[in-house]
Amino acid sequence: MGEDEIGMTMSPVTDVDARAVIGDVMARIPERREQALHELQQLTEDPKDNEGAHRGARLDHITQKKFERSCG
Repeated sequence: MGEDEIGMTMSPVTDVDARAVIGDVMARIPERREQALHELQQLTEDPKDNEGAHRGARLDHITQKKFERSCG
């Protein structure tokens, strides 16, 4: 495979969406979990109601076996 055969596309990402992805990843690191969950919670309460933050928080609830909280 040569350099002419490799393609790349770029899409703009908003600051809020980037913070949600970073929070989701950080929530999986035990030392960073509480801080990341706090950030995700703030993003879910933001007027824009960030979908990625909801997804990250729900994944953490499922990982922690808090199934009743993951549905809301």
